[in-house]
Amino acid sequence: MSFELKDVLQTAGPTASLIFASWIFLQLLGQKYVSAFDRYRQLVAEYRSSPGNDVRREHLAEQIPLYKRRCEQMQRATVIGVVAAMLLIFVLLAGTIETIAGTEIAWLKWAGASATVIGLGLLIYAASYLILENRHVIDALHSEVKDLPDVAGRANVDGDDRRSE
Repeated sequence: MSFELKDVLQTAGPTASLIFASWIFLQLLGQKYVSAFDRYRQLVAEYRSSPGNDVRREHLAEQIPLYKRRCEQMQRATVIGVVAAMLLIFVLLAGTIETIAGTEIAWLKWAGASATVIGLGLLIYAASYLILENRHVIDALHSEVKDLPDVAGRANVDGDDRRSE
């Protein structure tokens, strides 16, 4: 079994770039998850410390489920993204093994091709959660100013007739 290292590197290079891009995407998902989770915890703490009939408390009660859903979506997207990255790493390994072996291994070729398609598809699926998450951000932004009618009007949000105390 004879192979050239440059052949291995030429095989691994393009796939490695794809893997690095997927890890950067995973970092984005992780940052969004941590941010949403921190905000969720802040909202819950503020809700617990708010007086019983406070208007602000009502808006916090609206926002808490939104942020909980955002956390769940970002967690799902992160798991899907990790699986996608693992599949793309498998593709890198499969191509490298074939290059070193110097022969086409049919099952490995098909497994690598399948992993490529599934991995890229999963990246798109994970990215779709960002669209959903952005929708929930808008809902939370609107809820944040509802108890400030003068600000809500300028922000094109239907405000409450009541003010927060």
